Amino acid sequence: MNQYLDWKLSEIQTMVLKKKPSADIIHELQRVRETLVKKEIIVDSVAAETIDRRILITKEED
Repeated sequence: MNQYLDWKLSEIQTMVLKKKPSADIIHELQRVRETLVKKEIIVDSVAAETIDRRILITKEED
């Protein structure tokens, strides 16, 4: 995932340096942001599941 984001951000930087129309840049930034939001949601979900499992394990040990 990080390699993709690095590549995408490099692509955006190249677009800026080539002075492509700002609409293209905005569109690419929106796509990167959407990817980051999806990644954040997945990380939050995994973290919540981990916390729930730890709570269950702790209750079982008591």
